[in-house]
Amino acid sequence: MQRSEIDRAIDRLQREHYPEMDNRVRQYLEYHTQLLPVLGELPNQVGHYFGRRADVFLTRAGCLKRGCGLLVRIKTPLSQEDAWERLDRLDHGWWLSQADWVRDQIRVEVQ
Repeated sequence: MQRSEIDRAIDRLQREHYPEMDNRVRQYLEYHTQLLPVLGELPNQVGHYFGRRADVFLTRAGCLKRGCGLLVRIKTPLSQEDAWERLDRLDHGWWLSQADWVRDQIRVEVQ
């Protein structure tokens, strides 16, 4: 991808799914462009498993044992028990089918 294509793809991702995206996330995605398709699909999958009332937020994660990456927070009005059950369904229905290197770069949490 050329620089202008990368910028347009990140702009579209921010406009359509992650309006709160900050410059640290943008910079990370400029060097990890392979994550763009997954991050574009993730809100659709969250909507499927959690319902349309769930919100998805993308931030820069602190460094973990596996390195630094991104954090996706799913905020839902569901009870904690229901939210964990749906996160488990998301894991088994879609997330675990993503490549290991993708899952190493993105951590998903539910609130």
